[in-house]
Amino acid sequence: MHHISTTMICMGALYVALVVFVFYRLFNNPLKSKINNLGGSVDLKGHGTITVDGQTVMVKYVYPSRSSPAQFLVYAKGTFGGTLIIRKETAADRFFKRIGLNRELPILDQELGERFYFECDVPEFLNPLLTHPDSKSLLLDIFNYFSVVRITPTVCIFRKSPSDAVDKITETVINDKAAQLIKFIRLVPSATIDVHPEVFAFRRWSLFLRVLSGVLLAAGYILLIWATAAFKVVDESRIWSLSAIISVIVFLLVSGIAYWKLKGFSSSGQVLLIVILMLAPGIVLTTRFGAAVLNGLGDASAVQNFDQVIVNKYTTSSKGRISHHAVAAPWHAGMRSWTFFVPQDQYNTIQLGSTHYQILTKAGRLGFEWVIAAKPMARVLINKQISAYDREVLAAAKDDNQRGIYDYRHGDRAGAIDSFSKSIDLLPHTASNAYMNRAFVYYRLKEYDKAWADVRQAQSLGIRVNPVFIEALKKASG
Repeated sequence: MHHISTTMICMGALYVALVVFVFYRLFNNPLKSKINNLGGSVDLKGHGTITVDGQTVMVKYVYPSRSSPAQFLVYAKGTFGGTLIIRKETAADRFFKRIGLNRELPILDQELGERFYFECDVPEFLNPLLTHPDSKSLLLDIFNYFSVVRITPTVCIFRKSPSDAVDKITETVINDKAAQLIKFIRLVPSATIDVHPEVFAFRRWSLFLRVLSGVLLAAGYILLIWATAAFKVVDESRIWSLSAIISVIVFLLVSGIAYWKLKGFSSSGQVLLIVILMLAPGIVLTTRFGAAVLNGLGDASAVQNFDQVIVNKYTTSSKGRISHHAVAAPWHAGMRSWTFFVPQDQYNTIQLGSTHYQILTKAGRLGFEWVIAAKPMARVLINKQISAYDREVLAAAKDDNQRGIYDYRHGDRAGAIDSFSKSIDLLPHTASNAYMNRAFVYYRLKEYDKAWADVRQAQSLGIRVNPVFIEALKKASG
């Protein structure tokens, strides 16, 4: 008990220390002493506040994380007439403009237009800002240090990312950058500008496509679980090939609609990429597993029953969970062996080459055979607990097989077939040798269809048929 209490205390202390560290990183501002020296203050959330030219400016340093570098923010609250993002133009921006997807508002100053990218869909907001005589020099000065300028209806933010080290952000730097922000804010139109109807349409379509992608993704996962549990297609490669073609067609169609509806806005390139990245997995999952569900749902075809031997078994492990698999011999010519999940208690009793499962299948509404159930069948085990009756059956089957070999060697082919057939009737699930012996006699009698039937049955029981015999049978049967 003392040991448990000590462990719990240590874990609790570690948890508290972790919480304190996280809060310290979130709410601590390493620029606090410099902000205080400028006559400002830092609140509990780490937002520093200073006053420049009678205006309140906030300053914050954000520590780096695994997903983002350190950031230095200078921002001020206010009332602004629109939304705008100014950043350095990238190759992606130029590409989207070249294919006509992005529609950056015309910038009269060619130098500004080539160096910076302006995300704004309202000309009445952007043009007055850039036509001011001081705007060009101020913007060039701002972007000598900062990487992004962002304006929303309530705040204007200058962001430097990645930021300089804390010791390089001096009091002079803080004061100068705050003064730049105040100068810039005075150029920003403050009157509220009505958003154009086409911008509303753009936002509606963007939201609709994102919601659609989420619905498709959720539906895909539901169909995945449903198809895996209830509608297991035998030849998955065929249905996956079909669904892959349909997925590509649907994806291209929806992407074309997205391109058409989102085309012509300054941020549409990024929005379209996000939409496509969200749509792709949902479309693929929904199409692939939806085809399996549609194939089996409402299938009124007759149930087919196959008695198949287990030829292999194995386990897999994922996140500490062990899954047990069994591999049944193929029951159609040309198909591969079929793998399925089995409970652990069944897995432990499976004996390769002798354990049989009853496989129940249907043809499928789309023509893809699918498995309804796989049930273990009663097995004849050669062990110490075998009954006297079972010993007699085994002995009789063995005698019939040996008698068939004797009859064939002495020229009685009809008798050989009769003896092999009796052996098969006694033990149909383990008579692979009898099937092969009878196939050889049928081959000699030139009854090739019967020979092929016995070969396939022997293969389904897990026996490896001599390829020389197979080749000879092919040549003889044409």
